[in-house]
Order: sequence, then C-alpha cells, then structure tokens
Amino acid sequence: MIRLLYDTTINGLRFGKGSILALDSVTESNLLSEGDADRNIDFLSAGLLPTLVLQRYTPVTRTSDNATDTSYVTLASITVPGGTMNMNGELVVTQDWKYTNSPTVKTLAMDWNGINVSGPTATTTVRSNYRISIKNLNSLSSQSIFGNTTFGLAAGDPNGFANTANDVVIDHRCRWSANVLGESITLLGYSIWYYPGSN
Repeated sequence: MIRLLYDTTINGLRFGKGSILALDSVTESNLLSEGDADRNIDFLSAGLLPTLVLQRYTPVTRTSDNATDTSYVTLASITVPGGTMNMNGELVVTQDWKYTNSPTVKTLAMDWNGINVSGPTATTTVRSNYRISIKNLNSLSSQSIFGNTTFGLAAGDPNGFANTANDVVIDHRCRWSANVLGESITLLGYSIWYYPGSN
C-alpha cells in the first residue's frame, strides 16, 4: 500500500495527491523508486482503520412464561447513525448469547432495518457467539449480508436495501420453538465494528 505524493496517472487512470492505493508490487516499487509515492500512511486520519461504532456488555435476559415464548422479543435495539458507512464500507456485528441447556430450540436473531438477516438456533450448547457482516455494494442503499450460516462464504448471502445515508436500526431478538417453563435466553452483549471501504 502506498500514498501518492503528487497527482499521478497510472495505467490511464488519474489519481490525486495523497491517494492511498494498493497496487501490484512492481507498480508500487516503480512509484516508490521514482519518488512519486511513499509508505508514510496515517491510517487513522485516512479513515482506514476499523472503528468501534457501539459495544455493550450489559446482559439482558428473557425468561420463558409458558404462554408467549414462541413470539419474538427484542432484547436490544441499536440505531446506526446515518452516514456511518461509506459506499463500500462494512459493519460487522458480534452477538454473545447464553441460554438454558435444554432440547427446546431457541432462535437468536438479528434484524437489519426491520428485516431478519440472521436467525441461528441453539439447544444444549449453553453459549454462542455469532458474527453478521453487512457490506455496502458500491452504493449507500444496497448491501450484501452474511449471517450465522454464510459468514466467511463466497455465496449464499441475502441482499439488504437499507439506505445507510439515513439511520438504520439493528434489533437483537429471540424466541423459543415452543412454550416452556423455567428457561432463559440472555444477550450477554454485542459489538458493532465499522470497516471503511474505498469509494
């Protein structure tokens, strides 16, 4: 990765002074040796480092009541401020859950702008930690979303259409597959990280 010291044309494309680029090693070496670029990049001021948008580790618990357990209940609702994401930026949401060890199926969900994008199920594992990736696709209003079963995969992602120029709500929700007595689901906490993308 290099920083251009002057306005420079590379392979017919014009880049302004101060542009930070990741090019092939030969091109970077040539620009460095000619004095047209350096590697003195202040990643923080250039907005290239991940940023913690929000983190909360204050447990919120839902206890079963044997009557309404099959309905979703929101344990945390977070507003991602409009303008947080650029056109190719990515949010990575981490959820940390704890629940009763039982054969009853528990759904640990996340909604993005009112649409469910992740809903893993658990039974006897007692604790789970999930990551959900939401990436703008060269647009502020079109996303690729990888949830609990597709995170890290190259295919199988649902699309999101939230306008990230505006506030977007993330809801952490849960439910049981049947009404039960004496069980609990706890959202121990969550983190939301922003990884800037190139515009």
